[in-house]
Amino acid sequence: MTGRHQRTGKAIAPMAPSVNPDRYTDPRKVAKWLKRNCKWTFGRDCTPGEKADLLQWLSNL
Repeated sequence: MTGRHQRTGKAIAPMAPSVNPDRYTDPRKVAKWLKRNCKWTFGRDCTPGEKADLLQWLSNL
């Protein structure tokens, strides 16, 4: 199921690899996504351990 960005209306593909197997295949996109969302959520960059934990959790969905 594709979602939509509330402000822009842009389509957002599912995050779970079980639904979208190509989601985490591009390391540059993953790094960009983590940087943006860690800063937005925590106000700082995530540690390497936090990034690994998040990707592990998402890969198990």
